[in-house]
Amino acid sequence: MPDDTQANRGEPSERDTPRAFVTGTGVVFQFVGVLYFLAAAAYWFLSGRLQNDASVPIERFADYWAEPNRALTLDTINVLASFCGGLAMAALGIGLQGEQRGSGRAALFVTGVLALIHLAATVGYWAVGPHWFGMLVSITLAAAATVMFLLAGHSAGQLRRHPPPEDASIVDDAWLEEYERIRRASRRNH
Repeated sequence: MPDDTQANRGEPSERDTPRAFVTGTGVVFQFVGVLYFLAAAAYWFLSGRLQNDASVPIERFADYWAEPNRALTLDTINVLASFCGGLAMAALGIGLQGEQRGSGRAALFVTGVLALIHLAATVGYWAVGPHWFGMLVSITLAAAATVMFLLAGHSAGQLRRHPPPEDASIVDDAWLEEYERIRRASRRNH
């Protein structure tokens, strides 16, 4: 005879949370954020050895956008955005995984800005070149940031519809006693 538990009937148990997607998105944010960060760091390290030096010496702001320096300036913008954005995504992933209230909106903001920066860099590479490799990298980063933006949007909606309890991050004596009770009960069952 089949077991007729809540899980087998597809009903949520007491331990299920409607914010499970938010927690999973947090793990994805941490992973993608570290990838962004490491890729930007590697490119930053290698670009000085692989690219040409600036053709026009940089003495004032307008020199960044002088004809031979434009692609290098776009590279710098892309690398800095990916480096900082990767760190921010990894940190926001920790907040999402911990179901912190404002983490969904912050993740929306960071990934939205990151996607816009990479889209603008793609247009910039097309305008100054076209520099096909820079365009390919930028559009790939923009697509990744857009996917992360969509995940962040759904997570922000979940946190708004099902906010975590106010005392979710507080460990007091009652919580410790409940934890010990559950732990002892699970040991008896095994």
